[in-house]
Amino acid sequence: MELRCHHHPDRQAAGSCCYCGRPMCEECLSTNRQGDPYCRSEDDCLAHQDEPSSPDEPTSPILGYLVDGSSLEALVERISRVLGELEELEELFEELGGKGLPDESSPGPSGPALPREADQRIAGFCACRLAEEADALMRLLSLRVDFLRKGGDPAGSPDLFQRANEVKGFLKHEAEPKIRGHMDWAGPFGNLDAEEILAGVEP
Repeated sequence: MELRCHHHPDRQAAGSCCYCGRPMCEECLSTNRQGDPYCRSEDDCLAHQDEPSSPDEPTSPILGYLVDGSSLEALVERISRVLGELEELEELFEELGGKGLPDESSPGPSGPALPREADQRIAGFCACRLAEEADALMRLLSLRVDFLRKGGDPAGSPDLFQRANEVKGFLKHEAEPKIRGHMDWAGPFGNLDAEEILAGVEP
């Protein structure tokens, strides 16, 4: 029996959609990256999730990630939020009189207990971990920005290239100096054990 096109019953089918299986004529079929036919304009099957690639589209998943503008902006936003949290923790640390690691007479298993809200070690420990996160995000963002600035975007988007230059300036003049500053004061607290800190404070 001769198959007819799902959309054009007067036409002979040239093939069937690899997703929904419906017969289609040449006008209604397209080809995905694997070379399989699929519905050109059907939103009620999975065709729209695997559209054929064009010369301007990334050729690999990792390339697609590196040149994705939305996730790039999400990284910038995350680093900015962490920097804000670090500033709040540093202010709290200074309010508690913190000037460095506590000495042997400070709160701990062998020292007098303090309420949690008064223990500077908690602020220092949390700040150290946040600064480590910010540093890792900064390295990731720097790699992506350098990739884009060296022409890694196959589409050659001038807007994305310009944004990469702006983010490079943000990293160099704002993020990196602030992260290094926070690591300087909070870094020593990273060697403390969280369970030991909590064991030395009152609930």
